[in-house]
Amino acid sequence: MMYLKSILSISLLFVVFSTSYAQSAGYLDENFGDNGVVVTNAYNKSEYANAVALKSDGRIVIGGWISVNSDADLILAQYLEDGSLDESFSDDGLFWINFPASDDYLNDIVVQEDGKIIFTGTTHGSDNSDIIVGRVNTDGSLDNTFSNDGMLVIDIDVYDFGRAVCLQDDGKILVAGYCQPSSGINLV
Repeated sequence: MMYLKSILSISLLFVVFSTSYAQSAGYLDENFGDNGVVVTNAYNKSEYANAVALKSDGRIVIGGWISVNSDADLILAQYLEDGSLDESFSDDGLFWINFPASDDYLNDIVVQEDGKIIFTGTTHGSDNSDIIVGRVNTDGSLDNTFSNDGMLVIDIDVYDFGRAVCLQDDGKILVAGYCQPSSGINLV
């Protein structure tokens, strides 16, 4: 699997670029999206992309957050190789997660060999924040075999932030981030 670590977000929209191995290095693949670019305005809201991963079947997954009525929620988008949204993923290609009474930010994703998506980020309440880790099935639903409901909230200190996720060769999930106790900042 290949992992890409950055995505450009312009005008608060998901923007996806594709370059093809058949193309010369540094040129957009004109067969992808609209001359190599896909812009997705999910639900006519403001979206911010933070992570991208490529599945073994060529599908592209983008993760980030969406701003809705002064609330931030997690969002995943899955695209086919041609840049169109994959409607077999959460019915419209978009998977939106809202924790009540909090702002939620997805910071990183990784794809397991079976195609399931692992993500990490942060959920902010009124007086604290916690690391979140979740797993999404290939159809775009939460995987209830992961932490009983598909989501794990990790509370280490007052302010905890999940920033990166990867998989070990044995399938174990590693999450990196930091916590901010009353003094200083600590790596997690």
